[in-house]
Formats: sequence, structure tokens, C-alpha cells
Amino acid sequence: MQAMGQPLTLAELPAITLCAASAGLVAYLPLSLNGIGTVELTGLTLFGALGLPPEKILAAYLWLRVATLAATFVPLLVLLLPMRRPHPPSR
Repeated sequence: MQAMGQPLTLAELPAITLCAASAGLVAYLPLSLNGIGTVELTGLTLFGALGLPPEKILAAYLWLRVATLAATFVPLLVLLLPMRRPHPPSR
């Protein structure tokens, strides 16, 4: 949250950790594909109860979603790219 411009103190760390873990657990419920939408809504609800602004919460969750997808698909693309083999010598 500090990366999004929301200052946090060390005393808030246990509550932040509990909110983040709880929001992540919602992804395991069979409500949507990969928890898309449900995790963000739960995060908005829980972190909003701590007094964090909704735009900062949503921005953090969207960045987390983009980073997770990038971490998944970039290695996949590297593996799927055809390996270039040297051409046989011309006769």
C-alpha cells in the first residue's frame, strides 16, 4: 500500500496481513474464474473497514492481478517461442 502512496505504520501490519490473507482465501471459493472480482470486492470491504481509500485499494489489487498474470504468461511465451535452429549448409 505504501507503493500506492498510502502511508502505513508498523502497528497496522497485523491487521493488513489478516485482511490480505482473508481476501486471498476468497479466491478459492467457486464463485468466479480465478477469484476475479470477488477478491477485489473482499479487499475493498476489509481494507475499507480499516479506513483505507477505495481507489488505493483497487489500484493495489489491479497491480497485483497484472503482476500475477505477467509472471505466469511471460515464461509461457518464452517456452512456446520456437527455437531457432541453424540452417543446414547449402550445397
